[in-house]
Amino acid sequence: MNEVDTANTPKGEQYRVLADVMRRRRSVRQFERGRKVSRDTLLSVAESARWAPTGANSQCWDLIIVDDPVVRDAVIDIFVEQSNRLFVKAKGFFPR
Repeated sequence: MNEVDTANTPKGEQYRVLADVMRRRRSVRQFERGRKVSRDTLLSVAESARWAPTGANSQCWDLIIVDDPVVRDAVIDIFVEQSNRLFVKAKGFFPR
């Protein structure tokens, strides 16, 4: 892959930081259940997500932060139940 030299551009440092972020990103599919995340961290992530690009700048999403363990577990139960219902309705669309 050819690297672009941005050292002499006015925003060279910004490009280097962005390139570093893009190289280091990863998709996490396993989470530490029960791990405590501070409210400040949650709000910081939400603020960053708010700036994420969307198709045609539609911004058709909402962020809901649930930091109460009882409410969180209830939301998880509902999500799993609804996902299972959807999967049953979509039977045949997903390869096994």
